[in-house]
Amino acid sequence: MRLILYLVLILGFTPALAAPEVYSVHPDLSTVRFRVPVGPDFIRGTLPFSSAILVFDPASPESLTLAVTLDASGAEAGFREATLVMRGESFLNTAVYRQIFFISTKATKTAAGLGVDGDITLRGVTQPAHFDVRIDARDASLPTRLTIEATGSIALSAFGASRWFGLVGDEVTLDILAVADKAR
Repeated sequence: MRLILYLVLILGFTPALAAPEVYSVHPDLSTVRFRVPVGPDFIRGTLPFSSAILVFDPASPESLTLAVTLDASGAEAGFREATLVMRGESFLNTAVYRQIFFISTKATKTAAGLGVDGDITLRGVTQPAHFDVRIDARDASLPTRLTIEATGSIALSAFGASRWFGLVGDEVTLDILAVADKAR
């Protein structure tokens, strides 16, 4: 519901002269990979997309807006025990919070693409987040398709997540690959 309301607000306030297009992300072709330090090593895993909508104008990339919903209950963390701990009450608490939300608030051009700021809601707590984003729209065989790559990180402590007796590092690195097509 939040996603739909947000898109109505975005699209309702888009200037008439702009030519933004609405894109829907393919959850089955897209993934969020994460890594979190555990001692001298890392636990790696994935978070599946539930849905994501982009409003994008290639002529004005800094006008990008995003609304993303991830399925926290579908998170996988390398091996069964790590997955159970990650989904448990001290980390994602998926019994209560089944989804993770990201809503962009600002996009700025950078030398490598875009810097996208926004708000991420995890465990019912909303905090600012920043992602470095590259959007590729050059697939001549699929002119209505975008490939989006993004990287960023969050601190578990900012969302009230436990560091599991101090064994788990605070910083979670996120690497995102998303495939989106123009909405019809």
